[in-house]
Amino acid sequence: MTPLHPLTTERRERLSVYLDGELAPDEVAVVESELDTDPVSRAYLNDLKVMSNSLRVDDDDRQAADAIRAEVRRRLGSRTLSRRSGLKRWGWPAIAAGFAVAALVAVSFRMGTAMPSRESESVQLEAVVLQYGLALEAISQEEP
Repeated sequence: MTPLHPLTTERRERLSVYLDGELAPDEVAVVESELDTDPVSRAYLNDLKVMSNSLRVDDDDRQAADAIRAEVRRRLGSRTLSRRSGLKRWGWPAIAAGFAVAALVAVSFRMGTAMPSRESESVQLEAVVLQYGLALEAISQEEP
């Protein structure tokens, strides 16, 4: 398997340490001599500089990120999160919706087995729609 970069791992590490300013003065002279004569080392060091600069965060970015975090915390802190279970939270709206569905099933079943009068059919359908509307209204009034 061929390496991705023609420099040895040792040379790449030494260039990284050179860029960080952590080499001893005698080693700095050796690396700078290599950089003068080796275009591959120069290109690699340039790539390291570009990558290092792109990862660096300036104070303006840091302050903006801190301000965003503070605003998110403030907004979330003002909202109380409900930890109630689903049944306790939805309670009556869920029950009303269940009755509406049951009534709708009953009406549709009855429509299939017997021929009710148009008036009775209309009243039953109106009752289902009313129950459904009440259930939706109750759900919308529940706290989020």
